Amino acid sequence: MDTLSRRRLVATFFDRYPKFREQFNPNAPDTITVVVISDTGAPGPGSSTRARIDLYSGYLRYHPEQLQETFCHELMHQVLLYHNNVEKWLIEGIADYGNYYYGATSLAWRSDSFNHTPRSDVYWYSGYQHTAKFLIWLDTQYPGFTRSLHKACLSGTYKKQTYFADHTNKTIEQLWTLYSKNNTHRIASD
Repeated sequence: MDTLSRRRLVATFFDRYPKFREQFNPNAPDTITVVVISDTGAPGPGSSTRARIDLYSGYLRYHPEQLQETFCHELMHQVLLYHNNVEKWLIEGIADYGNYYYGATSLAWRSDSFNHTPRSDVYWYSGYQHTAKFLIWLDTQYPGFTRSLHKACLSGTYKKQTYFADHTNKTIEQLWTLYSKNNTHRIASD
């Protein structure tokens, strides 16, 4: 990794990670080890385990514009220390949700119309930005929903079969249908 990219990552860490911890989990690790792995067969740009982030230079070399967004997404995983009953799609969606508000998301991510996100091949369980945008929309309908969901995931009280219905009086399928039909605005680009 070149010197400029390293400096950007260090600056991003000290700028963004404290915000993630403050907003989502003050008990998240204080120190994170970042390892850059030269792996041309990496499935994506990065991954996380507790107090460690792996960035795959083989992938990021061809997608340098994703470095900061990837790093912030992986930093969000450091504060999402959920119990084992939370589905991967939800973890990835909440990571992108936090990244949207306090991290770095690309202009393409932000300018993608909500109306174009719910395609026939995308669902709430698609994870990442698709789930994040659904959660952002849910907050407009049920203020504080995603923060409450995050706290339930963090405390281990999240019940995957009933959480959405218990907190909205609608099933997740009904909520997704409403989101898909009624969503016509764009996410702010700044």
